[in-house]
Amino acid sequence: MTELRTVQDFKNLSATPDWGPTLVEELTTRQHNDGLNALLFVATPDQSFGCSGLLAGLPILIKDNIDTHDLPTTAGSYALSLNPPTRDATVVSRLREAGATIIGKTNLSEWANFRGISSVSGWSGRGGITRNPHDSARTAGGSSSGSAAAVAAGYVPVAIGTETDGSILCPAAVNGVVGFKSTPGDIDRTGVIPLSSTQDSVGIFANRVGDARLVAKVVVDSTHEALRPNYVVVESMLANLNPKTITCFEETLTSLTKHGYSITRLPKVSDGSLEPDEEAEQIVLVYEMSVELDRYLKDRNDATSRSLADVTDYNVAHPDQEFTFFGQELLTMGLTHPWEEGSYRKALDSNRERCRKGIEAALAEADADILLAPTMDAAWLIDTINGDPMAIGNWSVAAVAGCPSLTLPIGSLAHMPIGMTMISRPHTDLALLGQAEAIQLALDRL
Repeated sequence: MTELRTVQDFKNLSATPDWGPTLVEELTTRQHNDGLNALLFVATPDQSFGCSGLLAGLPILIKDNIDTHDLPTTAGSYALSLNPPTRDATVVSRLREAGATIIGKTNLSEWANFRGISSVSGWSGRGGITRNPHDSARTAGGSSSGSAAAVAAGYVPVAIGTETDGSILCPAAVNGVVGFKSTPGDIDRTGVIPLSSTQDSVGIFANRVGDARLVAKVVVDSTHEALRPNYVVVESMLANLNPKTITCFEETLTSLTKHGYSITRLPKVSDGSLEPDEEAEQIVLVYEMSVELDRYLKDRNDATSRSLADVTDYNVAHPDQEFTFFGQELLTMGLTHPWEEGSYRKALDSNRERCRKGIEAALAEADADILLAPTMDAAWLIDTINGDPMAIGNWSVAAVAGCPSLTLPIGSLAHMPIGMTMISRPHTDLALLGQAEAIQLALDRL
């Protein structure tokens, strides 16, 4: 099987005859035989591959909650039909215009992991459970499970995912790849099945930061503001993590210091918080999902579901397809509208301000531009009976605050990867990628 771990690998492959159809055929074989369940739909072998543009011919996989006119977009659910949407999402259009080839759609936690309690990350009705390429008994995280696992397994050098709270950083970290989450809106979200109008972000998976940065130049709309290589670590973000995870992180900091990086340490932030209010965030997400998902489904005019109510009705009528491991409590909550707009606005404003102040306080007090932390512990064992454990990660503060964030691999515990998160101020997306690329290159030299 061909492995494409970097854009350079793709360039080497594309110099060989008939590489495009061969790659599509290999992906189809993997989809059926390797047991990862990372893919939902694969393009046809006879499709044309781009020959011009910054991303000429580059094969890219797209998360199955991002519209493609030539492949189904189902959010992993049988409640949406296999009829492709009538047009591409804006991010997909930009990739195609730059010469990239959309070679398939990836599995995900169904409805971006906002369907029911006790959910199983990486599971969808259509795709089953996405498994971690490093250990098939362990999770691939979620909700962009298939995109991260496919890049880790070498299916493609780059894949596209989405995040509302952790759905890029978590799967990237546990699969041992780079995961970049943009400032909400700095990669256009038109044509992305929505959850939250304030927190949804489109992002990029790759093995090399430089490859993610190449794609970001095509799809990111943000300033090119420079970021200094001045970093801050807040000790409170290390609490409750596995001591071995912390050791891996500390060893990375020591290495960066030897390379001349400036790293300031603070015990805690002096204002705001680096931990969102979970109850307030649930109010925000349920309220926004109930509005945004209805709007998307109405505009899409799907053959099976044209409203949130249609989705929940379909699931109830087809429990063997959709209720294999857990239910749809969150979707149902969106139908009942348990919170009025005033409660929603209060929760949104207070929680967002709390997190923005926390990040800004850390950066200002340390005279830093980037916040560093361990992303999370190593991947947990898949548990289809009890669902996911309560995963501790350092992604939520950036998600709620609306900041760009990124995780890159820094080591492993036994055979399972560990990642480091980087967070910067809003709209510094390309600059953050530049700093992360320099760090990855520095760590390579050790």
